Amino acid sequence: MVSPHKSKEEGNGHEHPLHSAPEIKQGKENASEILFKEQIEQERARADELKGLLQRVQAEFENYMKRSENERKAVQGIVKMQLIQEFLPLMDSFDAAMEKLGKKQGSGEAMDGISLLRKQLGQIMGRHGIQEMKSVGNMFDPEKHECLVFENRKDKEDGIVLEEIQKGYTMKGKIIRHAKVKVNKRG
Repeated sequence: MVSPHKSKEEGNGHEHPLHSAPEIKQGKENASEILFKEQIEQERARADELKGLLQRVQAEFENYMKRSENERKAVQGIVKMQLIQEFLPLMDSFDAAMEKLGKKQGSGEAMDGISLLRKQLGQIMGRHGIQEMKSVGNMFDPEKHECLVFENRKDKEDGIVLEEIQKGYTMKGKIIRHAKVKVNKRG
């Protein structure tokens, strides 16, 4: 007589009764599932790490580009300022010529021509943020003025700029040439 257990064993010949139990199969599946989930979590962590690294590199690159652009603009500003400073003596020459011609009779056409040229140069400089500083009548300010001469006038307040010997200029609010002035000093 054959026992029911023996016939199962002999029936397929490959399975051992202990290996075919559902709990053991489920245990193998759980172990491989757990291993697979651990691998997924490791890969997610690695992906998050790489994403963070990429974001930092991208931020550093954007900062580099901003710094480069700011440095480029600063260099352009310096070059522009140096070029404008080269033209300031030309403005002084126009002013001197207009002053001399204004004192002579019959110099109308010459005066008109020089005045027009000075106006055009002034407009070009104005488009680039260059402005003349107004000094006469203001208090002497060593940040803006360079005092070349003192004069003692009783009718004027002490420290008042009496005359501009050479005009001062600013470029977008920054002084590019100090005004050379005559200052009242009582005393």
